[in-house]
Amino acid sequence: MQTMELVSKCLGMDFIPEKTTEYFHEVNDKTDYRNLINGKRDTAQLEPYTQVFGDKHGFINNLSILDLLFNEGRYAKDYLRNHKLL
Repeated sequence: MQTMELVSKCLGMDFIPEKTTEYFHEVNDKTDYRNLINGKRDTAQLEPYTQVFGDKHGFINNLSILDLLFNEGRYAKDYLRNHKLL
């Protein structure tokens, strides 16, 4: 939770966590974004940005938000706004 709070602060976004008291396998909620993370079948193709080892390995798609923050800094929020994830 602290990492999410820190990332939200760096992006200048409000973060209001809500903890659940029970697990629901089926969720009918428009704020359920679990479908965005599926490492085995990641098909998202994001616009390349400068990465530390980009000259050696090329652009590595869809890494963590920390990679984006470390490489894009204050422009990370603009980068995210330009990508439609849903």
